[in-house]
Amino acid sequence: MSPLDDLVDVSLASPPNISPRSHPPAPSARSTASFIDIPTDEDDASTSLSSFDILRWQRRIPCDFGSPVVPPLSGVQLDALPRIPAFSAPLRADNSALPSPQYVPCDEPPAYQGTVETPVSALANPPPLRRSMVPLPPVPYEEQAGMQSDELLSPLMTNLRDVFRIESLVARAEKCADASRDAALSLCSCSLLKNPKVIMEVCNSIPPLLATIQVELNKTPKAFGLKNSGDLQRWFHRHCEILASVERNIDLFYLFANKIRQNPPRIHKLEGYVNKFYAYHVKFSDLARRLAISNEKLHLIDLRARLIAENRAARLHADQERMHRHDFRVTWQEDRERRRAMREEFLLARDTARQLKLAKMSSNDIVPAAPTEARRQGR
Repeated sequence: MSPLDDLVDVSLASPPNISPRSHPPAPSARSTASFIDIPTDEDDASTSLSSFDILRWQRRIPCDFGSPVVPPLSGVQLDALPRIPAFSAPLRADNSALPSPQYVPCDEPPAYQGTVETPVSALANPPPLRRSMVPLPPVPYEEQAGMQSDELLSPLMTNLRDVFRIESLVARAEKCADASRDAALSLCSCSLLKNPKVIMEVCNSIPPLLATIQVELNKTPKAFGLKNSGDLQRWFHRHCEILASVERNIDLFYLFANKIRQNPPRIHKLEGYVNKFYAYHVKFSDLARRLAISNEKLHLIDLRARLIAENRAARLHADQERMHRHDFRVTWQEDRERRRAMREEFLLARDTARQLKLAKMSSNDIVPAAPTEARRQGR
């Protein structure tokens, strides 16, 4: 007798009646995986289920499977590992034999061991370890302050040409000048004009103004120390407004000139176009003047800052020199007093020695010789 003979073949396709008594099939087909024949009161008392058996069965069967499993009955002996079909099949109208289902154990899965050995994971290398902490390199201007210049070390130095995008504005002004020349030729190409020279003069006055704007833009310094001063902050704010106006008017004029260059206006619109050219002439003249004034203000701010720095350095040098002279005078006076005290001590010591000598000679009745003229001169 094989172990498979002890298993109960529970097919989810057609739920069987597993009670000892056989019941006739229902007239209507039921769902494939949601029906279990539970014995009624008319069945034998030995096949009835208690609440304890139902709860134990519900707790024992995991919820991983989509359909419930037949609970164990007191009148039927089942294997220790009951099996259910892995896939359900719909009911067939005829009584043809269904294919033999594949069985899987419905017992609880084994405990998780932490890692799952697969052919890929078995051959794969272990993950790399975390790299050790790499310290940051030392700041260069803390150790090599004497080797580098102040311009490289100071974080307050900035490139104003990059901040204001001077190169882009200069290139746009050059394109506007070319578009203005082409627009002038397009406007003066009409043979019905009364005064084409005036129109040509107004149109040709735009490129020199744009060239002046380019010159003023190129006067922007590359590097400038941004000191924390109110004058420089106010200049920066106003200069940004001027550059924003320059950029806006250059873009609008390029669109206007490019439109005239591509589509020459009709004769009845020519006066309005010429008046607009004259308005741009006035506007570009004002922008060139404002740029020149702003550059001069920046130069004055730079000169004032340098003058203040020079005055501060001069005052510091004068204070140092004054302190040095004071120390020199104090030291010189102390040296003079010390030398005077040494001379007085020297004279006192000499007089004391002479008195001792005279006292000794007088005790011996020796008359001291008068000092000669040579001794007097040497003294």
